[in-house]
Amino acid sequence: DGTHADSALVMTYDRKYYTDGKSEASFFDYANTASWAKHTDYRNAAGFITTQTQTYDNGDSYNKGYDGTHLDSALIMLNDYQYHKEGSKDLSYFDVANQYSWKQRTDHYNTLGVMTSANGTYDDTTTWLNTYLNSAINTRLLSDPGNIAAWSSQSYTDFNPVTNQWAHSVTTYDNGMIVRV
Repeated sequence: DGTHADSALVMTYDRKYYTDGKSEASFFDYANTASWAKHTDYRNAAGFITTQTQTYDNGDSYNKGYDGTHLDSALIMLNDYQYHKEGSKDLSYFDVANQYSWKQRTDHYNTLGVMTSANGTYDDTTTWLNTYLNSAINTRLLSDPGNIAAWSSQSYTDFNPVTNQWAHSVTTYDNGMIVRV
């Protein structure tokens, strides 16, 4: 960092180059002036970022994956993994190739590695939230912020995996009418 004698050097930056052309650059916040302790950018042989990792001061961390074909100012994120110190994690995915009916989804896992919820945005801007109990879907909430559908919200509870149907549902329509089934 340019302010310490050789015997007390504080590394703030480390760059590694590999024989296949890939590289990684790590930044360290030893002065504790930021909310993170370490940030690393991984680049492919063309010099584009493919992955970023970061560890926060509180022990949480993330791992973000990119398509590796765009400049830093126009990164296209493929995934964003958030790891929490207590052991839970949030795994987010982005459908940049438009292969699925959703644009983005995030799955939350508890400290035992069991998925407890998933939420996301469909291609038509409708959003959803599923909760899970004992690894099985328990509730589903849908909302229509873009006013694409005739309803503004829908909620479903008590899913029966044998019949593949919900026992209860409530739909609130744009005109204010509420239908319970």
